[in-house]
Amino acid sequence: MSTDIARLAPVASGLTLLIAAFLKAAQSSSGSTGFAGRVEGALATELETLIGVLLVIGVMPRVSRILAMCIFLLFLNISLYKALSGEAACGCFGQVDVNPWFTTSLDAALLAGLALTHPVGAAAARPAKRTVIRTAVWPAVAGVSVGFVMWSRSPAVLEPSLPADEGARVILIEPDQWVEKKCPLLRHVDIGKYLSEGRWVGLLYHHDCPDCRHAIDRLRNRAASGGLEGRRIALIEVPPHADETDSSDLQLDEFVHARLSEARQWVVTTPIEMWLDDGLVTRVGIP
Repeated sequence: MSTDIARLAPVASGLTLLIAAFLKAAQSSSGSTGFAGRVEGALATELETLIGVLLVIGVMPRVSRILAMCIFLLFLNISLYKALSGEAACGCFGQVDVNPWFTTSLDAALLAGLALTHPVGAAAARPAKRTVIRTAVWPAVAGVSVGFVMWSRSPAVLEPSLPADEGARVILIEPDQWVEKKCPLLRHVDIGKYLSEGRWVGLLYHHDCPDCRHAIDRLRNRAASGGLEGRRIALIEVPPHADETDSSDLQLDEFVHARLSEARQWVVTTPIEMWLDDGLVTRVGIP
């Protein structure tokens, strides 16, 4: 069984790299990336092809394994970073969209397979001490690097009183914690100063969210029936923002349109409604 795994690990890893290289080359040749993207794609394709071929045919098995483990460790961290960022695809396979959580698991499995086995026929030649060291070192390196990525992507909570989010890239929005406090979100909104004066109902939404569109329709009906106590309505779009074509049906004259900064990654479930009185949050709910 161990011999079968030792043979399978490099072949599976090599085929994965060759498939990724082929799909990246297809994307580059389609012209869907700029010049810099094509150069980067060409370098990645050549590296993946070289290591993939070495692994599949079994040439320079120890060297190719070390190179492959390095590249899969890199891919593991990139996939995990994108998964924690909420991205839909990892970009590892060109124009073929693959969930980054899947590629994170795949990279981890291939890295483990390469790190915990050795080239067939090399067991006797490898001192037991070196085997133990290698078996311990690679998981430790992987654990430290993965831990760093998870730490770097852990969100900061947006607080009314503390600017804890100032240096953070990922920010967690919890409006229900802001009731009877100044709305901290307004400093990240393009027209936040304008919304900090007067009586408003602010709706956080994503442009491609069906529930958000239904919430906007309900908000319009409530405004028409007097259910909003004469408050003005602000639609606050959470990134990624829509282009003009995608958002044209949401550009309603009776609403004020605002956008959250794209400089941050926002963690929030939409739609969510906030009532504001001169920047003070008085009510929060799901419309």
